[in-house]
Amino acid sequence: MGADVIKIEGPAGDSSRHAGPFLQGRAGPDRSLSFWYLNAGKRGITLDLETGPGLRLLHRLAASADVVVEGFRPGCLDGMGAGYHELSTANPRLIMASITGFGQSGPHRDFSSCDIVAAALGGQMYACGDQDTPPLRLPDNQAHLAASLFAAAGILLALLARRVTGRGQHVDISIQECVAATLDHVLPRYLSQGEVARRQGSLHWSNAFRIFTCRDGHLLLSLLLNWETLVEWLDAEGMAADLKEARWLDSEERRRGLDHIVEVLERWTRGHNAADLAERGQLMGFPWAKVASMAEVADSTQLEARGFFITVEHPELGARFKYPGPAARLSRSPWRLRRRAPMLGEHNEEVLCGELSSPSTTETGKFEGALPLQNIRVLDFTRVLAGPYATRLLADFGAEVIKVQRPEELEADPFARAYYQAWNRSKLSVALDLSRPQGIALSRRLIAVSDVVVENFSPRVMANWGLDYQRIRGMRPGIIMVSLSTQGQTGPQRDYTGYGPTVHALSGLIHLTAFAPDRPLGPGHSYADHVAGLVAALATLAALEHRARTGEGQHIDVSATEAMCSLLGVSLMEWLANGHEPMAAGDRSFTAAPHGCYRCQGEEAWCAIGVSSEEEWKAFIQALGNPPWATEPRFATTSQRVEHSVELDRLVESWTREHTADEVMHILQRAGIAAGKVQDAGELASDPQLNARGFFVNMVSPRGERGTSDACPIRLSATPAAYRHAAPEPGRDTDRILGSLLGLTGEELAALRKLGVIA
Repeated sequence: MGADVIKIEGPAGDSSRHAGPFLQGRAGPDRSLSFWYLNAGKRGITLDLETGPGLRLLHRLAASADVVVEGFRPGCLDGMGAGYHELSTANPRLIMASITGFGQSGPHRDFSSCDIVAAALGGQMYACGDQDTPPLRLPDNQAHLAASLFAAAGILLALLARRVTGRGQHVDISIQECVAATLDHVLPRYLSQGEVARRQGSLHWSNAFRIFTCRDGHLLLSLLLNWETLVEWLDAEGMAADLKEARWLDSEERRRGLDHIVEVLERWTRGHNAADLAERGQLMGFPWAKVASMAEVADSTQLEARGFFITVEHPELGARFKYPGPAARLSRSPWRLRRRAPMLGEHNEEVLCGELSSPSTTETGKFEGALPLQNIRVLDFTRVLAGPYATRLLADFGAEVIKVQRPEELEADPFARAYYQAWNRSKLSVALDLSRPQGIALSRRLIAVSDVVVENFSPRVMANWGLDYQRIRGMRPGIIMVSLSTQGQTGPQRDYTGYGPTVHALSGLIHLTAFAPDRPLGPGHSYADHVAGLVAALATLAALEHRARTGEGQHIDVSATEAMCSLLGVSLMEWLANGHEPMAAGDRSFTAAPHGCYRCQGEEAWCAIGVSSEEEWKAFIQALGNPPWATEPRFATTSQRVEHSVELDRLVESWTREHTADEVMHILQRAGIAAGKVQDAGELASDPQLNARGFFVNMVSPRGERGTSDACPIRLSATPAAYRHAAPEPGRDTDRILGSLLGLTGEELAALRKLGVIA
């Protein structure tokens, strides 16, 4: 987004330089494709923070910086005299973002963590996998990457707040909280109905999607949508079996007979190519997708048409490499990749011997209690999860979010209500019938007094209403419009339909979320919807910052598929740079062992463990009581332990089975080993760390229903999130909004209500 990011490493380099995959399979500090992808666009320097000169240089850099981002253990920088208090004393405008396993406070703040442990304690793993497999983590360190999106949004919120207050603040990000906040149905189901979501393989939690085997791969297929059209298709090929019977027209009967429906559909899909079925299904309005490999993602005609992959020069290698591109497209301040990742110490002289500028001073005034977005009005046309999740984050930090909806949207089903409540707190509601010209006219008038418009319809809808960006910017100079769709606003597949599971298939996430390549499972929840929502919120905050500097509004085009691909960039790089297809690894790691999910004493009791260094290995075997097998030559080094990880896992599990998951976690954590119980929804709700940090928010709905939802994982020290009220009943604020903002009289409102235009 244009920031001058200076990556600080120790003299020996960051440990991430030694994380694979590597260019052409040869390890080296400047050959890690993971490091390339995650650090592209930055400058890099080396500092020895264990010496006085190194710390003085850090203080000098921080005195000239807008933001410091750090991931040390809590209290580590304080012990060096370089914590937020010390650095902000010299530079009161400084924003520091601390990203740690469990945050800066709470009883588990000093626990050791890694991606698999965060996935376990954050609740992600319990709902992923099958009943005959261990819990499964998502690939490419998704726990850490989800936290990175929250952290980036937190930094932008702090920058926007600084424009008002003139001061910086501390952004506290707990990776565990970020995982728990991106679980789709898991917490709403438990908090509203006491129901614990369990693993059900490739069957989506809603029972609406499942992965099927085809002649040449796998297909993500919707089971219960457009039922009659699907049966007609099957019947035309002589494959409908008994599904033509009238009893299957009843939706409840289909749910009860889901296993039989799956059998019939599986016989049918096995006779077809996955891509052919996906293409024909999309043309008929089904949200289907072939389960794409990384090679197929890289060869996508849609991504190619949108120019998603970009070329980056590596002059030291005399070569150019393709990289995954932007997670979101901003029309006036577009994403740019200015340089490849820095080589070790590449910019030492340039940065440390050059002139350092002072932090920017752009505040408009100072007053206490300001929320970053308190003067921003958002008109929210979104539905379901991805869009509402984006606007919920904006509402949490002060934006006035007005939902435009129909009264019948809120279903009577208790879980549907809980789901709606979870993603729409602190918003207002106006009920308009957008099928009528008067409803469209009222929407236009609301847009004219708003700062941001967010929508997640298919690309044709807003244009059909005359509410596309080209027309609304004439109504409101400086308007920011966010369009969130499955595959973006342009390209040959822009009109394809899709939900979170569709995006999982298109992006390669399903392909990589498995224990074996011939049995893809995918996530147990609609993770891509959270990712798309977070990317949309992040891009909106960036556009607001751009508007504050320039006065310009812009159009933001968020393809959920591209957003998800951006979090699978390391796996994509393995194909793009090496031509090597990354394969699903389950819970294993190619650089650490033991690393996995181990059965413990009790029913469905598991603990995730990650041992990544020789020092940790020594502490680990000591915590186990120095078992004789630990001295065997095959376990002598990390690479040998990785090579023999199957045998090692069996031996480790012989120990974990003798203890409860809590015992395993605490024994290993006392030894400094990253270990975490695989928590289900109920255990999340009672988790001492989450509760100590106030992760759960209690609210009362307009009907008087008491409910609980997750808080925002972005913890700002000076301008924290405010959870003002529960989600609105559709139309609750119609009269107030149309009266106060548009000046409609009581008589005009009554006439519109009589016509059915408003409710």
